Amino acid sequence: MKPSMLVIKFFILLSLGSACQKYDFPKDTPKCIKQKIRQISRKNDCFSKVHEYEWKGQKIYSFDYGCCEFLIAIPPSLYDNQCNNVCTGWSECDSILNELTNEKIIWQKKCE
Repeated sequence: MKPSMLVIKFFILLSLGSACQKYDFPKDTPKCIKQKIRQISRKNDCFSKVHEYEWKGQKIYSFDYGCCEFLIAIPPSLYDNQCNNVCTGWSECDSILNELTNEKIIWQKKCE
């Protein structure tokens, strides 16, 4: 193989590797939440982090879209550990948001 072809293949492989996002999750993160994070982060540049909370003895997950200044006020959507939607929107989630405890960020990307 010509050296120039080898160099071209090297740079192609290097660029493919840098396009991949590494996902580090806590061990107890539900599979469906991991899948949802991967799916949304590929489609939405504004998606920035996922919070885990406790509410009435169960874990609840909130997806944050804080990487785009114009989207900071997106109404929340909360999900349980089976990815069932618990609530959507400020009015529907307001009472639940006030009862959430033990906040932990389980995934976060750096906003550019």
